[in-house]
Amino acid sequence: MNLDEYQIEGEKDVCIDQSKIDLVSINIPLLSSKWLRYLNKEKIKLKKYTQERDTIRRDRYSYYAGYGESYFKYALQKTEIKEYLNADEDLQEIEMILELQQVIADYLKDVISILNVSGYKIKNFIDWRKFQAGGY
Repeated sequence: MNLDEYQIEGEKDVCIDQSKIDLVSINIPLLSSKWLRYLNKEKIKLKKYTQERDTIRRDRYSYYAGYGESYFKYALQKTEIKEYLNADEDLQEIEMILELQQVIADYLKDVISILNVSGYKIKNFIDWRKFQAGGY
């Protein structure tokens, strides 16, 4: 799934329907479990992309430093290599993918946090209704 799909599904799952408060309360553990599965899947992807970035960085460093069979046509100093790595299109592309993956993982953590506190919100809602009805 992509970020937009997670956001659409997240909006549905964190919404508390006041007319079905009992069902919402019962489903909180199931929803938490579902979002934890999503988070674990995305964390694995994040790790994979991090490893891929490290491999690309090593290969591009070797290229700019003049190691191996193919190498950059100019002799660069170590400080210059860093500048070339920062501007390298292959590295920029994987960095963007990695950043998006981190945003997805952070979003999933936030949804889980919202679900974790929704039990308290439901309790407060019920207490407020009791108070309005004169039960306290």
